[in-house]
Amino acid sequence: MDESLRLIDDPGSSYSFLFGDAFRQSISKPWLLPVLPFTLVKRFSDHRKFMKKSVSNLVRHLILIDSEVIDEDDLNEFQSVLTELDRDVVVNIGSNKNYISTISLLSRINSGLSSNEWNSYLEDMLTSLIRTQRPSSFIFIGKYPYAGITGMLRRVGESSRTLWIPVRAKEDSLLSRGDRFGFVSSTGTWSKIVKPPLYSQSMVHLHSNLDDGYREKLLQNNVELSQVEEKSGILLMPSNNLTDNWPLLEGKIVITIGESTNFIKNLPEYLRSKNIHLNQSSPEEISNIIQRIINSQLESDKVETSLGWRRKILFQSIVDSSFKDI
Repeated sequence: MDESLRLIDDPGSSYSFLFGDAFRQSISKPWLLPVLPFTLVKRFSDHRKFMKKSVSNLVRHLILIDSEVIDEDDLNEFQSVLTELDRDVVVNIGSNKNYISTISLLSRINSGLSSNEWNSYLEDMLTSLIRTQRPSSFIFIGKYPYAGITGMLRRVGESSRTLWIPVRAKEDSLLSRGDRFGFVSSTGTWSKIVKPPLYSQSMVHLHSNLDDGYREKLLQNNVELSQVEEKSGILLMPSNNLTDNWPLLEGKIVITIGESTNFIKNLPEYLRSKNIHLNQSSPEEISNIIQRIINSQLESDKVETSLGWRRKILFQSIVDSSFKDI
């Protein structure tokens, strides 16, 4: 399990609290007064050991979604991701009580609270969840990190596993609030997660380094080819030309031909199903494989499964890549 987020100023684990609690016990139980110095030494020693110790997480992510500023269609698409997250705590800021989340919180305007009261409540709630649920990371999806969020971020420290996925965020907000997080995704990340792919599931792109025989056979079998890789859902290339996992993350099928490379061998397990690797294959065999793929993807239920898979894997991959160096 990953190490959990930790509050660096948790009052319950401060030296002053330890001293006060030990002194209180000695007052209520006078026979403990003679051993109070020894009690304090033991408590302080145990506290130092605890602070140096890595604490395993109970849940994977603490996700805060500001649904009030996100388009309803995008929220509905993102629900396909949330339904797959079984070890995450999801907090939703918004009036939609039917939205999939662990906890729902009314926006400041709808809550009737003052700005200070609402932000104080938000900060207390987030820090309480960090203390009790011990998530490995905090992820904010929204337009603007409120004071309650930045207050919590100050309490978990600068080197924490915290990520902001901006949604329609303004440049000045990114500049003024982005440095409060450990990582900030690019402004186009949210759109990549929730928007349908812009490529055709049945269109094939052939790498220029492939033998012309593959192109001729596919055209002979009426397979639709494209010169533009971005518009193609099936990519055919020599194995040494696959050096980026982004096409796989997008949900595309990548067929590689030739000796397996270290990049292909080290692909994460969840991406290998999107890579069809063949040490060698004739144009006829490749054409048959591609036609079977196209026929299966033309079924609507297969396409929907592919989209759900893509969003779930893409979201988790973005999070993993952000925290990979920690």
